[in-house]
Amino acid sequence: MAIALAACVGAGCGGAGGAARTADPLSDARNPKLSTKARVEAVGPAWEASAGNAADRNVTREALKAIAWSRSEPRDLRMASLRAVLSDAEHEADSRQLVSLMLPHEPDREVVALLGTAAARNGWTEATSALVRSLSRPMLSVKDNERAEWRAIEALHPGRPVEEVVLGVFLDPRTDPGPGDARYDERVRASAWDLLGRLDPTGVRRAEMLATMDTSGVSGESRAAVEDIRAAFRDLAAAPVTGEELKWLRSLRDGSKPENAAWWGGATRAIASLDSERRRGLGLRHAEPIRWATANRPEWIAAGRAELLSEVRSRLADRRHYRRVKDDTDFTKPHPDRLADWEDRLTWADLLTILLIDDALADERVRRELFRQADLDRNDGTTEYGGIVEADAGRVRAVLFVPRASQRRHDREFVASQDMIDASDRALAHYHFHAQKARNREYAGPSMPDLVTAARLGRTSIVFTSIDRDVLNADLYQPDGVLIDLGEVRRPRGE
Repeated sequence: MAIALAACVGAGCGGAGGAARTADPLSDARNPKLSTKARVEAVGPAWEASAGNAADRNVTREALKAIAWSRSEPRDLRMASLRAVLSDAEHEADSRQLVSLMLPHEPDREVVALLGTAAARNGWTEATSALVRSLSRPMLSVKDNERAEWRAIEALHPGRPVEEVVLGVFLDPRTDPGPGDARYDERVRASAWDLLGRLDPTGVRRAEMLATMDTSGVSGESRAAVEDIRAAFRDLAAAPVTGEELKWLRSLRDGSKPENAAWWGGATRAIASLDSERRRGLGLRHAEPIRWATANRPEWIAAGRAELLSEVRSRLADRRHYRRVKDDTDFTKPHPDRLADWEDRLTWADLLTILLIDDALADERVRRELFRQADLDRNDGTTEYGGIVEADAGRVRAVLFVPRASQRRHDREFVASQDMIDASDRALAHYHFHAQKARNREYAGPSMPDLVTAARLGRTSIVFTSIDRDVLNADLYQPDGVLIDLGEVRRPRGE
């Protein structure tokens, strides 16, 4: 036994499944049959063995980069490979590019920390856009200012507030657009605005910076975006919070859409008539309810917040409600869904929107269409159906957008198609159904992904849950997490 063990050590044994180390450390580092420990231990010798030979160094470098890129490889091995590659002073330009390419997509926090530290230590300011994209991905368990990306941005831009640096990335992504319609620069710009929305949720700080910042030196696209944002502050007393909302705003301001220009004028005039109380907390999603109510419900425009709240209370008091009791995870607590849970959070414009939606659901034509759509959804087991609530010529209607075949994932997920988003510039709300079966009450209300989607898109949303063949339950939810159960919607008689 002792002789056999000695022979094994001499041959470099020790891998998983009986695999043995070889005389080539690079092959060992790449060999998935060896143990992680053995592969990590091979990285250093492989790197040292390639020193002094340009061809060998290039081969080793590319092999270790491939390991670093692969999320299926063990973390310790990826980290060891990255440390070796990033230590290579002769290929600094390639290392800079590697850091910038990996950061926006890397989910492992330790790998992100290593990449960010390398950028900060070496003064690679061109990695700033990549750091912003990485930081824009929210993490519930860590505060933004405690993350590695934040520390790296501070180190690369000493003396400048991170918000100011991020706004600079928004104005000048410093990213190649890429081939065709890839528009990598627009992805960076959207990520920067997403992050600013999290760092400055009220928009006050962004308004201050944009009002004073000189944009003469930035691209025409960035200047156009800034002008659109300034117009939203000025005319709608609102600002896009997320990157998706910014896209929405850009579409509303698109000069090739005359119907949007006419809408903007009407919304601007309506909002200009509001006092400071009614303007408080306005978002882009409030502009259409205010515009439409000004023309069709002037008594609600004249009413104060207390009066609108009283009207909503009165309407919901005697309705039957259903609380969601099932979710995609056992760790999700029931989300509060009663008016009393959220009264202090609801602004005047929120209450106005709730009343307009509630009126729409009382319209027999709207209810007839919703039940037609719910029946279609129930008979289609590949996806959830949904659409937009829009006002047209003094009345409100529900317009269905069925997801395309390529967008269908399963029967418990709704995908807001690009067709639907493109058509909803002037919509009152988005909606979808939970109608997999006639009696689906345990799923009454939005799922956590539904709430996340509403926050990302910045839209007022409604989910209609099938209680039985002739009853839907309507839940209205907002981008800020407010959820109000509006009660039952009944199928019109004779249907």
